[in-house]
Amino acid sequence: MRAAGSHGSALAYPPNRSPAHAGSEIYFEKKMDTPTSPASTPAGNEELQQPLLNELRLIPTLINRVEESGEVSNEIFFLPICSACREPIIRFDEANIVTAGSDAKPDAPLQSLGTIDGASLLRLPGFAIALHKSCDRDRMYPWKPLNTILKSDQRYDFEKPTPPKACRQRKRSQARTAPPHIEFHLDPRNPNIVRSTSGAIKFRVIARQGRVEFDADFFNTDLQLAPNAAKLIEARWRQESEGQHWPKMKCAASKTLIAFSALPIRQSEWCEFLTETLSSVDAWQVWNPARDAYVPMPDLEGAAA
Repeated sequence: MRAAGSHGSALAYPPNRSPAHAGSEIYFEKKMDTPTSPASTPAGNEELQQPLLNELRLIPTLINRVEESGEVSNEIFFLPICSACREPIIRFDEANIVTAGSDAKPDAPLQSLGTIDGASLLRLPGFAIALHKSCDRDRMYPWKPLNTILKSDQRYDFEKPTPPKACRQRKRSQARTAPPHIEFHLDPRNPNIVRSTSGAIKFRVIARQGRVEFDADFFNTDLQLAPNAAKLIEARWRQESEGQHWPKMKCAASKTLIAFSALPIRQSEWCEFLTETLSSVDAWQVWNPARDAYVPMPDLEGAAA
């Protein structure tokens, strides 16, 4: 693949487009026996007129999942577009990120972009695009597999279940049958060090202007919040906020996170409500290595009896 302006081949431009506009798109190249001007390109030749996108383009999509519990979850997922066929790339292992549009001389100096991890970072000429392996007719380089650059799992860390391998490495001589303790840490100096454990769910309670924020994450434990408990928390919050105009007050209760804002005068009531709700075995699911899955805590309680 040669960029516009290279010698020994001709580039075809669509009707009413001159070589001066070639910077916005790159076109597939075909060898000619004799030089051919853009104006003389045969009409209807799809191979010559198909443009190659000169950018790494992503489109937003929505993954709609039905969980084992019957809940429906939606996940925003970004897919790259193949610069040749213009189709979304769904299988990341079947595509590459390649370099296109470079006509620099091999010995041309590279632009410095600074350092990364103590090593020099140099800018290579050209731009990156995504291509299905089957669409990369010219085997453009340098390249890297797409799945080493874009993640096929784009969820936040707190949305992911605890990896089974890590769970098996923890000591579990007996299955957990007791709910965790519920703790509230008021205005901690360093909120980042307040982390929940399998034995204690720790809320960071931070006073803001006109509101108080409750926040607890437990994605690094063997616990998941049961769907019914999440619904109770969200329902209580909606009931309290009904008819109120709270632009900065939000509520989120998921498998591995509880975060919401409330009025300062409701702080004590919320602490009591959360303690009562989350101190029940019905509020939690726990990782069971024997089943290789999260199961309701009462099931373990019955199995241990």
